Formats: sequence, structure tokens, C-alpha cells
Amino acid sequence: MILDLDAGNTRLKWRLLEREGGQAVAWGATSSGRPDLSSVAEVPVSRVRLSSVLSEEREAALQDTIRALTGCSPQCAESRASELGLTNAYEDPRRLGVDRWLAMLAALQEVRGSVCVVDIGTTMTFDAVDAAGRHLGGYIVPGLEMMAAAVYGDTGRVRKLQQVTEPDPGFGRSTEAAVGNGALAMLLALVERSVAQMASQSGINPAVVVTGGGAPALLSHLPPEIQYRRDLVLDGLALQIP
Repeated sequence: MILDLDAGNTRLKWRLLEREGGQAVAWGATSSGRPDLSSVAEVPVSRVRLSSVLSEEREAALQDTIRALTGCSPQCAESRASELGLTNAYEDPRRLGVDRWLAMLAALQEVRGSVCVVDIGTTMTFDAVDAAGRHLGGYIVPGLEMMAAAVYGDTGRVRKLQQVTEPDPGFGRSTEAAVGNGALAMLLALVERSVAQMASQSGINPAVVVTGGGAPALLSHLPPEIQYRRDLVLDGLALQIP
């Protein structure tokens, strides 16, 4: 079995593959702070591939946990200047989060054309890639919970209110709804404006691929042609480390 891991700031997502290029047989997610990988402890793992945006200290601890659990040292992904037809926009390619790089790799291989990649979790990232595979840059903004938490944490009279669990982009008729719905509306507006900007510059409507744990909150309010790929980062990981 191959164990693929995507270690984000908040969540660690994993999947088990039968072999290289094989079908996934199990998926899961756990806390990045205290990862619980006990569900794969009894599985014979022959390789481990890792995408991580954790600090050096936290990543080293995670790698120790993986080695103790599987007996394998992880093969770690990295952001590169160019790879598989994708060219990095960053002056220092290593400064681009590896999860963003892998997500773009996977999206570009699937779309084979101009594409916007949206990954929503603790933060929401947006990356634009043109039809020639050039990364044009992107955005990093707070995700839904982080945005709402900033309002609740830094204001007096709304500090003790509960966050809305299922926001919609309509006008809020309570303070909770005004905060939650406003956060969602802002993220949707950023996606819509950025996609329109790409289309205006190139004359081509880009494909849009959405991933991340917070994706379902956005998808129901986005056009139906937008694609959702749960394993986009892990698919990119498998492309870089076949």
C-alpha cells in the first residue's frame, strides 16, 4: 500500500492506494496538531508520500510519527520552478506553498488549458494558470471560520455570539448571519471577480477547479460547471512523486 498525506495548517488528509496509479481504498482526515493515524496502523505500507505546509518542527514530529507507524521515511513534495508543463510565478519557487503547487499540477494535467484553482480550508487560496501553463499568481485570504473569528474576536458586543454553521450569501437577519453570510459572500465575490478577470485578459473562459474541506460551502453557490476534486493536492503529489 501507498500512504499519501496532505498536512495542512489545521487538518491532515490521507488516503491509501493499492499501488502506483492504483485506486484509493481508504481516505481520512485528522488534526495536524495531534494526528491520529491509528486507522492505518494495521495496513502494510510500502511507501509514504507527503505534502506539508507545517513548520519545520511540526513536520519533523509528523515524520517521526510516520516512521514509527509504517517503518517508512516519507518522500516529501516540493514547489519547483517548472514541472509537467507548469511554470511557477514566484521569484523564489520554494516560497509558494507546496499544496498550491501540487493542486495546480493536478488541475493542469486534467484540464489541459487555462484553469483557476480554488482551495478553501483555514485559508482560501486562488491560483490562476493560463493556457500555456504559466502560473499568473494568486490570492491568499482567510477562510470562512477565520474571517468570522476575526469579527468575533475583535469586537465587543458580538464576541459571545455563535458562528453560523451553514451560511448563505443572502443578507443576514441576525448578527450571526450577517457575519457568516458576509464571509461567504466575500469569498464568492473574490472567486467570481478573479475568474472574470482571467477571462477578460485572455478572451477564454478558464476552467475552475475547487478543492479543500471548506469547498462544499461554496459549491452550491457557484455555477454548476465548476469542478470539485476532493483529492486534488494528493493527485498532484502522486504526479510529482510517481
